[in-house]
Amino acid sequence: MVKRTRSAPSRTVVWSISALLAAITFSLSLLWFFWLPALAIVPTLIAAYLPFYFDRSEYYPNNSRVWPALQKWKLFKYTMSVYSPQIAIVSPATQKLFDEGKQVILAQHPHGVFVHHGGMFQTDCCGYITKVYPNAPPRRTLGANILFKIPFFRDYILWFGTIDAGPRNANNALAQGMTLHIVTGGEHEQLLSNDQAPVLVIKKRKGIARLALHYNVPIVPVFVFGEDNLYETSDWLLEQRLAIVKKYRVAITFQKGRYGLPFLPKRVPLIAVIGDPVQLTEDERSNKELRRGHDGKYDHNDADVTLLLEKYANAMTKLYEDNKEKYSTYKKKDAPITII
Repeated sequence: MVKRTRSAPSRTVVWSISALLAAITFSLSLLWFFWLPALAIVPTLIAAYLPFYFDRSEYYPNNSRVWPALQKWKLFKYTMSVYSPQIAIVSPATQKLFDEGKQVILAQHPHGVFVHHGGMFQTDCCGYITKVYPNAPPRRTLGANILFKIPFFRDYILWFGTIDAGPRNANNALAQGMTLHIVTGGEHEQLLSNDQAPVLVIKKRKGIARLALHYNVPIVPVFVFGEDNLYETSDWLLEQRLAIVKKYRVAITFQKGRYGLPFLPKRVPLIAVIGDPVQLTEDERSNKELRRGHDGKYDHNDADVTLLLEKYANAMTKLYEDNKEKYSTYKKKDAPITII
């Protein structure tokens, strides 16, 4: 039997292995000299951002993070153009308050899935800042606390004057003479958003009435047609999701927009109509007069709160009914408004 001997590797195989090892060595060298220094920058950037993340600016209405010049950038006319936004109507009584630079509480409805109409009032995309309300006192928008937990997004909304929606914050803003934008229905109204007919949450929102009474500031109703039609929503497990909202203040929504995608809104025009200011006269108040307490706030009781909420709900109903024929985008064109 002839004993076989293992032949030496061919020169081609040796060269191939050498080339592979050289390529690996070169790649590791690139990683060492370029990637590792870049990766080392990441912790530095995170450390530099942390003070901004934890500075609690959302709890101070007069914080220095608000950027008025940014709010007037013409760029937003293009970024918001997908909605063809317009403020179609401002009631004469409200326009008079705007022209005089009076402090008001703008109560905005409906919430919709993501409050896309917020950009109509936080930027000048449709002339709100420079034409409709040019003499406004400093403006602040109340936003859900969870929004300020999202890195970088919190900074973005702070630039536009959004602050935490807690009652202490709202009181401080009004005490400092600021105008407030409040999407009154909050997470509850967010879950009830649908493209068939408007469902607004007002009757349970005693906080906004107390604020208005405390500081004797009128509530200005705002209805934005089109907001509810940007997405198709599902009522699957709605009761359970409402229970989660009640306990944790977090809304879990199921929706689809353009192309069936959950976060891409449909191309639906957003048309805002602004109604008459709502306020209790001295005769309508329980004590028949405007009287300040020791804390500097105007006195009121539960009967005043109930009456103001009733007037607010009626004003919102009238605002919708007067304009739905011309501007409504709901699938049921003559759909009645529901207020809970």
